[in-house]
Amino acid sequence: MTFRVTLSETAARQLRKLTAGTRTIIVKGLSVLEEDTFRPRPKADIRVIEGTDPGKYRIRILITRRSTRSLSAK
Repeated sequence: MTFRVTLSETAARQLRKLTAGTRTIIVKGLSVLEEDTFRPRPKADIRVIEGTDPGKYRIRILITRRSTRSLSAK
């Protein structure tokens, strides 16, 4: 089952302000969520936003220096 990941205007604006490397890491993480939303992931904190209909989720992604370094080396 495939899901659609959408961003709020605020999140989209904040994403555009990030560096290209950081933005790429986040976009990759979001695209993986479209394929398998409910699989537990290390370094990703997914929570239900209460009071939303239909149900919405928020995600917090941990970005480390190592992940940005390995991305820039490619």
